[in-house]
Amino acid sequence: GLYILLFALMGVVGCAGNLSKPSPPQQAAKVFDPVRFVVAGSGTNLPVTAKLAEAYNKKMGQSVEIPPSIGTDGAVIALDSGALELGLISRPLTPNEIDKGIKAIPYAKVGIVFGVPQAVTDDNLTSEELLNIHQGTKTKWSNNQNIFVIIREKHDSSNQVLYKLIPGYQAAIAQSIEQKRWQVAYKDAEAPVAILNTPWSIALTDSTEIEARKPGIKALRINGVVPNLKNIADGTYPYSKELWFAYKGNLTERAKQFIDFVKSEEGKKIITVLGAVPVAD
Repeated sequence: GLYILLFALMGVVGCAGNLSKPSPPQQAAKVFDPVRFVVAGSGTNLPVTAKLAEAYNKKMGQSVEIPPSIGTDGAVIALDSGALELGLISRPLTPNEIDKGIKAIPYAKVGIVFGVPQAVTDDNLTSEELLNIHQGTKTKWSNNQNIFVIIREKHDSSNQVLYKLIPGYQAAIAQSIEQKRWQVAYKDAEAPVAILNTPWSIALTDSTEIEARKPGIKALRINGVVPNLKNIADGTYPYSKELWFAYKGNLTERAKQFIDFVKSEEGKKIITVLGAVPVAD
């Protein structure tokens, strides 16, 4: 059933890998389980979406289920096969995915941040220093403690954003993975846990994970800019990504009702409190 597919995908799909599969043959419109409404996908979406589902379920007497991460690609594969009704993705759809009839609705924007334990006294890095850290040429914090780097896998959706904004960063990540230079966090939730458990570390995470783990993790300024909600919203802090609901064909009525709640003032308030910025269609 659905959960067999979803949990199989959890084991093989990262946040934004390059998996592909043949298009399934044309089939009749999928009839989804009338009781269980499962919304699944990227780990980046989970902290915000789980809280939205919790509030929606309480208010409406519904039961939106948010299972552990199956990744953006896992959501797209499940949508394409008809196994999933509403997916969660943390990158724009590719032309190939759009050709398959997958559609997406943005609902939040999160800051992509480099987090460190509170004991790290540094609070700002230039983009050049970030590059040097990941290349292994800047190895110490200002107090002379060794920097321990935790990276995300190369196809991660946050990395995809940084590749475009920090020249040389993509090559540094690829080389560090090839050389097994740093510890790799393969899922979104692993990075903040690694920061909390690793003295003098730095890892790529996002604003919702920082908010959820206050005051344990500190978000570094990049080039002097604080990754707060105002700066994320207006683009002053350029390192960010949108979270999307994805579906194939037409939205089911219950999916539409859940999205309407997310887009309501109540939904927007929840998104903001959790460290993300509400996004209009």
